[in-house]
Amino acid sequence: MDDTTFALSGPYRVLHQAGIRYLLPGQPPQKTPVASPESVSDNDVRPNAPSAQTVPFESPWTELLAKVPPSPVFLFTYKTLGSDLTGSGSTQRSSLWRSLIGALSLPRGSVGFWPCLLPGMEGADAPAPQFAEGLRRIAPRFLVEFAPEGEGGFTRCSLSDPNAASGLNISYFLAPSPEELLLSGPEGCNTMARQLLELMQAG
Repeated sequence: MDDTTFALSGPYRVLHQAGIRYLLPGQPPQKTPVASPESVSDNDVRPNAPSAQTVPFESPWTELLAKVPPSPVFLFTYKTLGSDLTGSGSTQRSSLWRSLIGALSLPRGSVGFWPCLLPGMEGADAPAPQFAEGLRRIAPRFLVEFAPEGEGGFTRCSLSDPNAASGLNISYFLAPSPEELLLSGPEGCNTMARQLLELMQAG
C-alpha cells in the first residue's frame, strides 16, 4: 500500500484507493492536451484561405521594372508601350511623353511607365499576369491607361488581381490613346496634363 494513504482522511483514502488521485489535496489538476502550433494546419486556421499563384517574374520584366521609379504618382501604360520601351516603338510617342511630363511640371520620379504587354502580344485579350505583379511592386497612386475610345478598361481588371494588386490603393484613369493625343497637338497634351493634375489634387 502507498504510504500516502495514511496521511489522508476517510473520504480521500477511498478516492486514493480507487485511483482517482487528481481530486486529492495537493495534487496538480490534470490538463487537457493542447496541440502544438506546428500540428495545426493552415486549413484549420484559415479554412477558406486562397492559394496564391506564383507569377514567373523574370527577364525582360525585371529589366523593365528597374526603370520604374518607386511609388510614382502616375503610372502610364498602353498596349504598345512594351515596344516603345524595348527600342522598337514610335519616336513620335516618345516626344509626346516628354511633352506631357514637361507640362505636368512634377518632381522627378513622379511619372513611371509600365507595359501591360510585351512586344508581339498586343492582340492578347488580357494584360500579362506580370503587369499586375508589377503594380504590387511599384504601388503608384494612379494607373493611367491610354487607349482608343471604346477600347479602354483593358488594364482595369489587374487592379483586382487576388494574387497581386488586390488591396492596393491605386486609382484608375482612362485617357485618350497616344495616337489621339498626337492628333490633338500641343493643346491636347496641355489639356491632358491639366486633367491629371486635377486628378492628383482631388485624390
